[in-house]
Amino acid sequence: MVSSSGFSPSLVIDRPGCRRTQALVLGAVLLAVTAINHGGLPPGGHAVALALVAGYGLWSLRRASPGAPAYVTRLVVTADGAFLLGLAGDPANLVPASVAGWWRLPGVAMGVAFASGRTRIAEAILFRDRVPPGTWRRLAVRLRYA
Repeated sequence: MVSSSGFSPSLVIDRPGCRRTQALVLGAVLLAVTAINHGGLPPGGHAVALALVAGYGLWSLRRASPGAPAYVTRLVVTADGAFLLGLAGDPANLVPASVAGWWRLPGVAMGVAFASGRTRIAEAILFRDRVPPGTWRRLAVRLRYA
């Protein structure tokens, strides 16, 4: 659900729980496990590689969960270009953040990493079909100048 004020250039993007990111993480883990199994590693190396992939995969799945404390439930870009985040741990409290990095898969998704000071606090993946076209374009332009 996305809302935008007609009187202000600010953007408000509400992100209800979406499991797509978790599905992407799970797919990546399964591809990595398949590659390890076909890699011909010695038994010790094979076990270590599988343990690392499984551990990191579980950690990533947990962080991508809509119930995780750092899950971005609301993204607000103010008229002056500041970013405010509503996090699942406390969605009513908007936390000021800066863009630490971002990427775009044209026409499909956009990922943004947010930081507060020198600490990375949250990441968000926005899917193109869940954001209205005008809001998508305005956010992409704003991120280019972040």
